Amino acid sequence: MASNFTVTNLFVYPIKGLSGVAINESFVTSRGLQYDRRWMLIDGNNQFISQRTFPNLCLFKVEIIDQGFSVTYNSNSVFVPLEIKQGQTVLVKIWDDQVEAILADNLINDFFSEQLQIKCSLVYMPDSSNRRVDESFVKQHNTVSFADGYPVLLIGQESLNLLNSKLNEPIEMNRFRPNIVFEGGTAHIEDLMIKFRIAEVEFHGIKPCARCQVPTIDQQTAIISKEPTKTLASYRKFGNKINFGQNVIVMHEGIIRVSDKIVLEN
Repeated sequence: MASNFTVTNLFVYPIKGLSGVAINESFVTSRGLQYDRRWMLIDGNNQFISQRTFPNLCLFKVEIIDQGFSVTYNSNSVFVPLEIKQGQTVLVKIWDDQVEAILADNLINDFFSEQLQIKCSLVYMPDSSNRRVDESFVKQHNTVSFADGYPVLLIGQESLNLLNSKLNEPIEMNRFRPNIVFEGGTAHIEDLMIKFRIAEVEFHGIKPCARCQVPTIDQQTAIISKEPTKTLASYRKFGNKINFGQNVIVMHEGIIRVSDKIVLEN
């Protein structure tokens, strides 16, 4: 089925909770876009750290470079490899899941501990770790990275345009931390995208994304406000959930690019 939906932006978040990186193309794996949320910060209890408790994580800027990425905070920076295949393994907690991960080296861990002023460590999810997507919504045995729950988050630009038309001060899409942004259609059309394809990659939309407080954090300043949650609650509240964007799983891997068309198959 032909469509008028076009991919306009692709983002990966190599370290969960830190700033995203805009890319022009990505290999999409069953866990999500390549390099997306394969790293995560944990506290002294091996519990994951996010912007919910440390809003200033958004101020750590990430840039992908050869064989890794540079993380910069207050002009201090550290190099993190794209992946590590061996090292000390630890069992980490992310929501209700316990996942085996590999510890980064002391130089990297000391950097984050110093910047955040807490004892913390960076961990990597190897391919051998098998974190399942919530099986109450997905019957297949799909895997996911350190993302909150699903491999891919899809948002239409028109959804943000509608929200911004209701706000006194417009916000940027980075508040919602999507992986794929597209143009075309009406606001929240992504809610209805169940089976679709981008290039050779097949996706299934599972359910609209219930939002936490992270969209209230200005990703440039880490300042917290009541918006956009207050306004979203006036027209996007379903039960006790405020939805924005569509959670998606990957059914067939491959490469997607900015300017690719989204082809609906449902």
